[in-house]
Amino acid sequence: MDERCNDCRPAVQCESLKEEIAILKEKVSKLETNTAVNEEQTKMIFKILTEIKESIADINNTIQTIKEKPATRWESLITTIIMVAVSITVTFFITNK
Repeated sequence: MDERCNDCRPAVQCESLKEEIAILKEKVSKLETNTAVNEEQTKMIFKILTEIKESIADINNTIQTIKEKPATRWESLITTIIMVAVSITVTFFITNK
């Protein structure tokens, strides 16, 4: 600044504005950094939520399989009993002819 303007009111206001602009630039820089960090954290949260959702789906499938297992065993038992009964009947008719 020119020596003539040391006490000049516009010069003082200009210096004050320069300081405020520097402070605002610093705040904008911090805000941009915080925004970038928040975006990364949000992406990470959504990634984790997707993994949790997939895990829950896997657990649900496992539970359904476990629930269906007794029914599958019962169906296998009934099929085996029917096959044994048919075999006994066929064997009975073949041996008594």
